[in-house]
Amino acid sequence: MHERIFEAMEMKLDIGLAELMRLILQLPEEQRAKLQAWLSKDDKARRKALEELLLKAPTITDAQAKRYEEVRKAIDAWR
Repeated sequence: MHERIFEAMEMKLDIGLAELMRLILQLPEEQRAKLQAWLSKDDKARRKALEELLLKAPTITDAQAKRYEEVRKAIDAWR
């Protein structure tokens, strides 16, 4: 048997948004639904990554929050 080797192909198009939208509207309904699902999936992945980043972010303690408020009031009084 012959082994097939597939090479990656890159193609860049310089088209405007209106032209892209026109092309998308020409797709059959099933392909448009697949495109919509793919775009939504990518968006969900970005939101999930952002959520994970925010949940892992450092937080301040109650004591630090109190100190921040004290410093903030001192700065406001100084102005």
